[in-house]
Amino acid sequence: MAQILRTDGTKLAAEPKNGVQFTLGEAQAIVGGYVEALRTVDGFVLILNEEGLLLGLAHNQTASQLVGGYIVGDVLLCRDSEFP
Repeated sequence: MAQILRTDGTKLAAEPKNGVQFTLGEAQAIVGGYVEALRTVDGFVLILNEEGLLLGLAHNQTASQLVGGYIVGDVLLCRDSEFP
């Protein structure tokens, strides 16, 4: 099951409206803008705001730990099959 990882450390369960895959619009609504997808080593996809640094979004420590980089903003963590 997919999760929204918020910058404040909270995690929310997420499910695509169609029950299969998140649409681009759904992903953009979650991250608040244009999306960028990063694959994690364990087969998941981290969807984040492509312009997060430019927009000055808050650091997301949980997401940063997953990919070993500096991630900002709320992100969507889902299976590869849940995002086209």
